[in-house]
Amino acid sequence: MVLLAHTPDEVQRQVLQSLQRVTRYTVTQPRLLMQQVESVRRDGVATTNEEMTLGGMLGRGAGGAQPRARPGRARG
Repeated sequence: MVLLAHTPDEVQRQVLQSLQRVTRYTVTQPRLLMQQVESVRRDGVATTNEEMTLGGMLGRGAGGAQPRARPGRARG
């Protein structure tokens, strides 16, 4: 998400046309994804919550990736 927030418009358009679901939590709606991208630009922080890996959470900002263990079982 951080990379997408800072790519040229043409690259963003290409990504939005080829969104693929990885888990049931993966964002595949272009409008929703762009809202998240705008949030990353505004706040400087991106997070994921089981969007790429069930049970996985990640926060990323200017300081780099900060993986977090998820207590208990993964949703699903």
